[in-house]
Amino acid sequence: MGSILSKFVNEEWQKMPWKAWKSPLAQFKVMPSFTVIEWTYRLIAWSLLRHALKTNGLPLWFSAWLCGTANDIFFMFMPFCDNFWQAQGCVMITPRLPLYIVEMYAVIIYISTTAARQFNLPYVSEAALTGLLAHVLYGVYDINGPPNLWWTWHDGDPSISKRQHNAPLGSSMWILTYISLHSLLLRWTENSYARLSSDLKKFLGKVLSVLPSFAGKISEKLKLIPLLDKLQDLQYFLNRGAHNYGHFLGWAFRIGFSGLVCTPMFMSLMGVFQIFSLDTVGIPGSRTYKLTLLTYLALTLRGFLKAHRSGALRLPKQKRTLAANKQLLYSTLFFYLVNLGIGLWSDSTKHTSTGVHQKYSERSSIVKDIMGFRREDNIYGDGPREFSTNDYKLPNPEQDRSPDPSGAPIIYPKNTGLDSEWYTVMGKPRHDKAGDNKLLATFTLIGTIAYSAAFTNLGTLPAYIP
Repeated sequence: MGSILSKFVNEEWQKMPWKAWKSPLAQFKVMPSFTVIEWTYRLIAWSLLRHALKTNGLPLWFSAWLCGTANDIFFMFMPFCDNFWQAQGCVMITPRLPLYIVEMYAVIIYISTTAARQFNLPYVSEAALTGLLAHVLYGVYDINGPPNLWWTWHDGDPSISKRQHNAPLGSSMWILTYISLHSLLLRWTENSYARLSSDLKKFLGKVLSVLPSFAGKISEKLKLIPLLDKLQDLQYFLNRGAHNYGHFLGWAFRIGFSGLVCTPMFMSLMGVFQIFSLDTVGIPGSRTYKLTLLTYLALTLRGFLKAHRSGALRLPKQKRTLAANKQLLYSTLFFYLVNLGIGLWSDSTKHTSTGVHQKYSERSSIVKDIMGFRREDNIYGDGPREFSTNDYKLPNPEQDRSPDPSGAPIIYPKNTGLDSEWYTVMGKPRHDKAGDNKLLATFTLIGTIAYSAAFTNLGTLPAYIP
């Protein structure tokens, strides 16, 4: 039975045979690697909550999954952006949104941001480092996902046409820019909210100082003693609330503001990099990707040099933080090992994904995307023809008549009705498994070194900055 949420969001979802809960054992028979990565994210995401509670990182933990999920939903619902479809997980919020995607954002954003904050860099350099750390963490997931059907990409979308071993460069650019800007916005709003909060407290103080005397005069004339008592109770409640919940309200403001502006800002920043790299705006390619990496590396190096000259770099002193950071490092290394193992041993041909996919049609349908580029809107004929040809195939009624080995029925795509969007896709042999694993190993090695430096007492590491 689907989630009640779908009734208030999309009427079409009510007709889909999706389930809010699916047994992990049943899921493993159809999508073995997907089941592993889903529960890996789940385990790590909730273990991070323990770290957040010990290191005053709870606001960042909430911001990670709230802002990340908001961005995901934006691109899921906008027709001109809609270019990916998540597989049906064990726990689904809607037919398009597995719970583990929310947990994925908590993992990627929280770990990368926390690691970058260890070095006490200037905020812009810290943001650049956050983007780089997020890229080498998310990158292993981005490489393993498409061939193992963890999600399917839009076959005709130009923005994801340029790839680096299964991972669209547009996806890599999104991680680099979005998560770096998320880090920068949280830092910037800390100072901005402090000024705003100070002004509001002054205004509230004046209002509260006037109201009781005003109410007292009225009560003397109209004998409205209860009104005065209520206002005094309100003043006590507000004063106590400002004392107890001021920190909470401040972070609510920062998270809300960051979630609202981060998506348009990262889209603009990606456009800037595409312009200066001389790539076509709207189709990020290798030049855009390399320019972004060089820019972020230069900003990070500049931050380290500046922090070193000013004496800002320092060894961590809090034993509680050091112990918590070790747990964070173990979680990060576990994530890398899981993805490396999937890359080495997962058989993509044994994966079958039944769920929501790109709309199927018997004929071509050309539309324009958000940038005005022409794209084939539907899958038609015998399956992907452009950018997803190495990712998956459609089941062939003549060859795939019987259920797959898991016993799950195959749903063949049809031109009309529900089966034009809810159908089965099947995995194909890895196009370049050796190349994929080489990049996986590269990301794993870089990430292991970088996160070990951030989360352990190696060299001249600074203290954690909550």
